[in-house]
Amino acid sequence: MNWHRLAEIGLNIAGALVPAANTVERIAKSIAALRGKSKEDAALELAKEALGVATDLLDDPLVEAAARSFLQGYVSLQTAVAAAQARGTSANVH
Repeated sequence: MNWHRLAEIGLNIAGALVPAANTVERIAKSIAALRGKSKEDAALELAKEALGVATDLLDDPLVEAAARSFLQGYVSLQTAVAAAQARGTSANVH
């Protein structure tokens, strides 16, 4: 498999994980028990539903571990940006 195809697959997975994480985050505000790994699990399940046929790929232990790392990094980035904005750092991104 060439790197173009691998990049396409990775972008498709990331493209499903980001909206899934955002949705779970919104839901978690009203469900106190939805925290940490439970939120990751929920986001992965939503991403699997969005990906449909490619679900088998997210069931692979290495791919799932990478997806979880991606989700953790995405959440960490959101937290850092929110903290920077709270300190008055400009929110302009070009």
